[in-house]
Amino acid sequence: MASASIHTSVHDPVRDALVRLLDHALGRARVIAERPADQRAIREWMEHHGVGLRHRPDIVLVGFDGPRSYVLIDVKTFDPAGVTWITRRHTDTVRLAAHAWLESTFAPAQYFGPGASGAPRGDGPGPRLRLLTFAVSIYGALGRQAQELLRAVATRCGRSVPYSLLDEASWAAPSFAPFARMAITLAVRRALAMAVCESLVTRETAARFSPPEAPQDEEGSGFDMPGEDE
Repeated sequence: MASASIHTSVHDPVRDALVRLLDHALGRARVIAERPADQRAIREWMEHHGVGLRHRPDIVLVGFDGPRSYVLIDVKTFDPAGVTWITRRHTDTVRLAAHAWLESTFAPAQYFGPGASGAPRGDGPGPRLRLLTFAVSIYGALGRQAQELLRAVATRCGRSVPYSLLDEASWAAPSFAPFARMAITLAVRRALAMAVCESLVTRETAARFSPPEAPQDEEGSGFDMPGEDE
């Protein structure tokens, strides 16, 4: 699958899953993001605080590192089994090689220019910015910075799954960090499966496997509720 296809098919579901987790753990007021229905907040943030940035982040955490601080989260999704990754970054032999390169080289250059790093910047009166690359392969492997973020968020919410997410919690992931990793991985695999299905399965084939429609009663027939005709 081409990288452009991965970006459109997998990136956005991963971003949306991460935004939802952060909303529940930190509070929606502290999470500025590219939301499916509204991107106004992130655009306004760029106009006021991100003027010097070369790239727009997927998510911004407000006050996560202290007053006047913003953590810029850039979600990267990719296929480490691709020929280019294997040839240039040796992802077939070096674990998390692609994740590390995206975190240390590619993403910082996107935001701050060649040779930049994601280290905190802004010691003056302006806002303090820190770039965090949330790198996820299409197989669900998370990079170092992504795992560090989930652990840090877990610490902020007492390590337990937020009450508002308990209906989705499982005994297999009783605390926030493993629950979040499970949710992100599920979002990746589900989005990838959907992309593969849409690109390889024809409508005729899908129709053959679709469940039949439930029979509907004719108007006026069916069971009456007790007392309706009494």
